[in-house]
Amino acid sequence: TWLIVLVGASYLLGVQGITAVIHIPLNNHIQKIKIEDLNDKALADERINFEKKWNFFNNIRTFIAISVSLLLLVQLSLQHNNYSILMFSFVLNHAEKDENHYASCLELLLLFFYLL
Repeated sequence: TWLIVLVGASYLLGVQGITAVIHIPLNNHIQKIKIEDLNDKALADERINFEKKWNFFNNIRTFIAISVSLLLLVQLSLQHNNYSILMFSFVLNHAEKDENHYASCLELLLLFFYLL
């Protein structure tokens, strides 16, 4: 349906897009820094600049990932399709989990909907 396509596109742009456009270049930049050539102030400035931008976009990425997961969960529960719910649970279980571990919470919600 159109909702699943829209949610999938939101995931690709909001989660994978941020990773590709923001996080990977930041990670590459921080890896290229020669810390032995920097004084304490310059090193602290680099760290602050990196963490500020990385954390800001990571919060956005996490919010989008949780929202996409919840929207797909709602879509599946509205369809009353237990097979789809089980497959979605399987995918979440084997997906790379964010440091916020939102997937574990969603697995419990999926189990609840499945048992209904």
